[in-house]
Amino acid sequence: MSSPPPNWDLNWDPMDGDSSDDSTDESIAEIDELEEEIMKHMLRLTKLVQQHQSSSNPRNKRRYYNRDHAAGHDRLAADNFSDDPVFPDDIFRRRFRIRKELFLRIVNALQSRYEYFQQRENTAKMTSLSTLQKCTGHSTIGICYTGGHNG
Repeated sequence: MSSPPPNWDLNWDPMDGDSSDDSTDESIAEIDELEEEIMKHMLRLTKLVQQHQSSSNPRNKRRYYNRDHAAGHDRLAADNFSDDPVFPDDIFRRRFRIRKELFLRIVNALQSRYEYFQQRENTAKMTSLSTLQKCTGHSTIGICYTGGHNG
């Protein structure tokens, strides 16, 4: 336990009679004034906290943009991976610099091995990007990062 400051008299008794009644009355009046001032500050602080909590624009609320991931997956699948794709295999190979069959094997391997590449719901019950969307995004970033070089 820490010791009190050196100028404190631990044997001091307020009932000793060393102090006069006037000084006791003055110190009681000072204490009362301090208590009133503290109460005023506490009331102000309480009002400020209540105003902040009841504000109509909370700071931690995030904006949501509906990006329609399902329609994006449908377009991607129809354009590149359906039985009658919009873009033929040679366009796919030029765009992604890989054969479609190999790309689909990589997609299936990533989906079975890593949880990140599996489509799932978040806590707001919104579905994430599909495996195809994630893999095409990553392959596009890889092509951009490497400058599109084949080696």
